[in-house]
Amino acid sequence: MWSSSPEPMVNVSDRMPLTMSNPRDSSPASCRGRGVAVVVAALLTTPTVVCGESYDVVLSGSVGVEYDDNVGLQTADEVDSVATRIGLRVGVESTGARSEVNAGVQVTHVEYDEAGLDDEDLLLLELHSRYRRSERNTLFLDGTYKLDSTLRTDRVLDEDDVDIGLAERKVDRHRAMLNPGITYAFSERSEGTLAYKGINVDFDGGSAVGLEDYVQHEVVGEWGYLPSERSRHAIRATARLYEAPDRDSTFESLIADYVMAYDVSEVTNATFAVGAHWTDFDLNGTEGDDQGFLASLGFTRRTELGHWEGSVERVLNPSGRGELVETDQILLGVEQALSERSRVDLRVRYFRNKPIDGTGSVEREYFFIEPAYRYYFTPSWRLDAAYRYRWKDAEGSPQAESNAAFISVTYAPLTESRAARQGDFSDRGGVQ
Repeated sequence: MWSSSPEPMVNVSDRMPLTMSNPRDSSPASCRGRGVAVVVAALLTTPTVVCGESYDVVLSGSVGVEYDDNVGLQTADEVDSVATRIGLRVGVESTGARSEVNAGVQVTHVEYDEAGLDDEDLLLLELHSRYRRSERNTLFLDGTYKLDSTLRTDRVLDEDDVDIGLAERKVDRHRAMLNPGITYAFSERSEGTLAYKGINVDFDGGSAVGLEDYVQHEVVGEWGYLPSERSRHAIRATARLYEAPDRDSTFESLIADYVMAYDVSEVTNATFAVGAHWTDFDLNGTEGDDQGFLASLGFTRRTELGHWEGSVERVLNPSGRGELVETDQILLGVEQALSERSRVDLRVRYFRNKPIDGTGSVEREYFFIEPAYRYYFTPSWRLDAAYRYRWKDAEGSPQAESNAAFISVTYAPLTESRAARQGDFSDRGGVQ
C-alpha cells in the first residue's frame, strides 16, 4: 500500500466496490466487544476453509520520526510536536489455486515530546480472503478492527471515513468492519453478487466533544453483464440502516445504481456509476426524508513502472455526528518508479460533507495531500520520507491547517505473494 508511515494509508480501492462482482478489488473500511470478537473469529476460522495451502508468515517493522505544527488540526491554541513512532506487524499470506488469504496484526506506539499530548498505542487487525468453491461460485470475507484516535484518524483513512477534524482533542476510536459475500456466475457473460457490510464505531468519551457511537448495516445485491471483453454493465441495489443510539437517531436508506466499467486499453480502466438514494430518518424525535443524486467517475492505470488510481464521486457516508451525510469527494493515488531502487508516491483527498436535508447540521470541508519518496536499500529494507498538508473548514468555525514531515526506516521481507502485488495499492506487505 502506498505509504510512508507505520499506519495503513488511504487506499482509493478500499470501498464497497463499484463492481461488486469483482470482490478482489474491494478492501473495505474498518468496535469494541462483539466487533473485535467477530473479526478475531474470522481470522481464526478462515484458514480452515483453505487447508492444504501453504502460508507465508511475515514479520515486519518500522521506526520513524515526524514533526507536525498542528497535531490536532486545531482552530485555536495550536500544538506542535515531534513524535517518535515504532510499528510492528505479523502477517499471514497465502495464494493457492482456489483460495487467497491475507491476514495481519499490527501494533504502533507513538510518543510525543509535547507534555500536553498523550502517547498513543494503535492496533490494526485485518483479514482479506477469497475462496472459489466451484467454477461458478466464489466466497469472500473481509474484516477489519482498528483502534486509533482523533489525533491520527487521517493516518488510517478509509473512503467512507469522514470523521477527520470533528474533534480537536484526543479521543480513542474503535472501528470494526465485517464484509462477507458470495459471487455466482450464471453464464460466461452474467453474474450476481450478494454481500453484507457492517460497521460499528465507538468513541471513548466522545460525547463530551460531540462525537456519537454508531452502527451501520448494509446489504448489497448486484447483477452484472459483460457484453464484450472490454466492458461490463451492472445494476446494484443497496439497503442501509444507520443508528446512533445515544443521539436517538435512525436513518434508513435505499440506494439504486447503474455501473459501467470499460477497459480503455490494456493498462487503463475507467468506471462510471450513477444512481440515487431515498432516505427516511428519525433524529431525536424529528422525522423527515430526503432524496439525492449519487454518482462516481474513476480510473485505474497500471504499468510496469507505476500505478495511478483516482475518482470523483458523490456518495452517502456514516458520520460520527450521529447522522448520514452526502459526501462530494476527490481521491488520487500515484505510485511511480524512478529507478530500480526508488519511487515517488502521491496521495490526495478532498471531501465536502453536506447534511441530509432537515437534520440541521452544517457543511464541512477537508483537504489532504501527501507526496512521498521511497528508497530501497535492499528488496526488504527501505527509507521513506514524506510531507503532509491538511486543511479543514466548517460553517461557523475558523479554518485550520497543518504541515508535517516524516522520515522512517522499514523492514518488510519480500515474499512471493507480496512480490506478485508490487505496484498494487492493496499491497499490505510490511508495516504501512
